[in-house]
Amino acid sequence: MGSSVTLRPVEEADLVVFRRLFIDPTTAGEFGWFGYRADRFRKLERRWHEDGLMGDETFLTVALEDNVCIGLVTWHTGRFGSYEIGIALLPELWGKGHGTEAQRQLVEYLFSNFPVHRIEAATEADNTAE
Repeated sequence: MGSSVTLRPVEEADLVVFRRLFIDPTTAGEFGWFGYRADRFRKLERRWHEDGLMGDETFLTVALEDNVCIGLVTWHTGRFGSYEIGIALLPELWGKGHGTEAQRQLVEYLFSNFPVHRIEAATEADNTAE
């Protein structure tokens, strides 16, 4: 499969999708729902205005070829200098390979641009899509 997604800095319009991913249990899905996180989303929105979400925990938008936001990837420093990565996509785009491609691009970007030797991602055992 060719690259159908790109990673880019978060634009203000993307926050609408991020809000759905943080607040709507039907959007987050069985494996991405961690309870109502409206406070976490409000902090994230404030951070976007302060640093564009490019700080200790960095977010990038996962976009289709037409630049439409379909989700997010994130990373932060984990244990022993590793990076921990995460991803959330809109459910209507699950199962199309977009998440695999976005994570591949993120890992390639991190190894190419940062002095990191280990990247970790955790997933639920029953989440066969990841």
